[in-house]
Amino acid sequence: QWLQAAASVTQAEASLATEQARQAELDRGSRPEEIFLAETKVRNAETALTDAERALEDVRQKAAVDIANLSQQIGDVLNAAYSKADEAVNHYLDELFVNESTGNPQLSFTVADSGLKNRAETGRGNAGGYLAAILTDLQTLPVGLPEREIILATNEIRLASIRDIMPNIISAVDAAAGLSATTASEYKTSVTTARGLATTAVGNVSTHRQAIATQKVVNTNAIATSQTAVNVARQVLAIAKDELRLKQSGTSAEERAGQAARVRQAVANVASARANVSQYAAQVEKTILRAPIAGIVTAKDAKIGEIVAANTSVISLIAPTNFEIEAFIPEADIVGVTVGDTADITLAAYGDQIHFAAKVAAIDPAAISTAAWFSAN
Repeated sequence: QWLQAAASVTQAEASLATEQARQAELDRGSRPEEIFLAETKVRNAETALTDAERALEDVRQKAAVDIANLSQQIGDVLNAAYSKADEAVNHYLDELFVNESTGNPQLSFTVADSGLKNRAETGRGNAGGYLAAILTDLQTLPVGLPEREIILATNEIRLASIRDIMPNIISAVDAAAGLSATTASEYKTSVTTARGLATTAVGNVSTHRQAIATQKVVNTNAIATSQTAVNVARQVLAIAKDELRLKQSGTSAEERAGQAARVRQAVANVASARANVSQYAAQVEKTILRAPIAGIVTAKDAKIGEIVAANTSVISLIAPTNFEIEAFIPEADIVGVTVGDTADITLAAYGDQIHFAAKVAAIDPAAISTAAWFSAN
């Protein structure tokens, strides 16, 4: 929390500096060069808007041309597909059927399975009707793209239906009675070729229909992107004009008063943030135990997290300065001791081999057994 409070002080001071700079700018007013720059910004924004609008118009025109080209190609695509399907039905299947022109075609060979025979003959009859419908659409092809798209999709279904009659015809050839192996093989080759032509026709129509759908998406995205650029350019121009108008009109008394209020608020925020820091610093100070003297820690009898009772010694210190030693001297000998005398001292903790130099610092005249204090190094 203390660190957060310190960070809030920095943030408040930065906000105050920003508000003070803004107030200074308002007090100064707009300089001629600033107005000139604002006018230049408006001219540049106007140019950018003109360019964006011109680009939007170019995109729209290109989109119209691209989709018109694809629409124009629908007739060629359908005509090519019709030619392939007509060749498949009226050329490669010709030997397998009789009475095709009557609308009631019949297989030119015998098939015992009446159901299979009926499916093959019905399929061939339907194929003739599909071809006639495609030709009619080609002869009355409308101009508008929506109508052409409907015709394209409808005839894709018709072409797929022509393609799908081929498996029943091949099955009929396989089930034929009285056909030589050579003739059966030739018939099946013809049907396979017819199916290939019909498949190609379906694929070409489908590809063109998908190309139209893709072009529509491309056009929509391109126009939307260009329109967005125009909208942004208009917003930029509006902002530039507002800035120029403000610089030309100068700062109002209300604006200066409002800015002065914001500066006062920023000053108050800084003071509040600093007060929070002081409060947290005081709380932190209360958590610190300070030794009464400078020295070296010789013992630590408590661990982190441990609860310690009042008046309990947990830390021992030793001062790095000279030690004072209190010694008791017999009354008979004390008469020969004066303050300032030197002495040689041994301590039980170190043994008799280690000696410390000392000097008499004081003599207590009131002691029953006279005591002397030695200052030892």
